[in-house]
Amino acid sequence: MASKAEIKQALARNGFHIEFLPDTGLPKVTLYKPNGQAMPNLPADSVSLQSYLARGFTFAPPEHPTDENQNIIKCNICGFSTTNKRALLAHMIEHTSIGG
Repeated sequence: MASKAEIKQALARNGFHIEFLPDTGLPKVTLYKPNGQAMPNLPADSVSLQSYLARGFTFAPPEHPTDENQNIIKCNICGFSTTNKRALLAHMIEHTSIGG
């Protein structure tokens, strides 16, 4: 398990820093969920950081945020993608229509 100093150094190498809040003196960090939502002032001790990182949190916002609750469905003919089954069914009609 990495120590607090090692984690702070790793963050510093990547352009991040941990700030100590004046009222508590505990290190805090902003982490990002896979969907891109920022979660500021999370505990930055080594145990908490390992727990957050194991659950998919990152130190920087993801390039392509995903919504964990959305299931993307793709057309197996042309690759059209949607999260709505009815939209996919309406799209599939295009493939079966005359001249489509």
